[in-house]
Amino acid sequence: LSNRPTSVLRRCSRCFEAPGGTQLKRCTGCAFALYCSKECQKAAWPKHKIPCVYHVRHAASPAIEDAARRFGYRNIIEIRQALEDFVDANTWAFIAFSKALVIIEHGLAEIHRHPPRHLEVSLMPAGNPRTRSPAHTFMMYSTRWFMLDELMADAEGWEASEPERERIIRRYLRNSDQPFTGLRVIRYQMHGIDISMTSFYPRFEPTMPLHAVLPSSTELVIGQILADVVTLTEGSINTDMAFGPRHDETSKIALPGRLVRLNNECVWEASFASWVEVETEDGELVVPVRELDLLQAYTSRLNSELGMCNVLGYIQ
Repeated sequence: LSNRPTSVLRRCSRCFEAPGGTQLKRCTGCAFALYCSKECQKAAWPKHKIPCVYHVRHAASPAIEDAARRFGYRNIIEIRQALEDFVDANTWAFIAFSKALVIIEHGLAEIHRHPPRHLEVSLMPAGNPRTRSPAHTFMMYSTRWFMLDELMADAEGWEASEPERERIIRRYLRNSDQPFTGLRVIRYQMHGIDISMTSFYPRFEPTMPLHAVLPSSTELVIGQILADVVTLTEGSINTDMAFGPRHDETSKIALPGRLVRLNNECVWEASFASWVEVETEDGELVVPVRELDLLQAYTSRLNSELGMCNVLGYIQ
């Protein structure tokens, strides 16, 4: 197989550059933000101050610390970092999952709904974190939809998230070729323990109607394809593989991959460089791929007969 794309998992919270072999320094206040240098940490402080103070003020209780240890983590900081790494590794899958699921459950009109529904994902530990890849430390337990008013009800928490929201809006208004329509929110909630994480992603107007992608498609066929997207992404999230690259990197169709150690960094590495290397136009796999083998329990439930490449390209 030809050269495979890679993507570093952890990046500086300010400049978003890969650490390049140096160890990122954690904010001593909130223990969430990571910085590649003192210069970046100092420059980030004016905007980081509000969320930092919020997280310090809402520090975990002894009961939450005990629960973290029961799950195999040394402390609350370690389980929160594991949650961040897990979400980061599975970002593409979570976004694609939410895009397909909302149409399945609420109809095609959801594509243009303003304000949109947002997704909450309840997660459970997948086992001993010491023996698992960062992409497979948790599994999906349940999902539900909520409106933004619910998130804004926590006025202090909403204010704390303002720097992150501003950063995403500024970036995609300036740099995106697609019509940027606002933010997509996914809240990740640990089941059975009061730990959560809220992520904001760009939301775009579709580049073409779903019917235009496959002109001969009926709503039944579109439903089957979207169900296949949910099946593949759920399988990716719940097994030791991860679709990528991440949402903010250019890629027309996601590739399966895994997390590896490279130059002392945790890196997502694609299983191959292009789908044409492993899958025929009819969707038949011609080369064995470990990461896709892990999805066999899920791929056996696919309905559309389009093949994985076309299914993933459809939601993209």
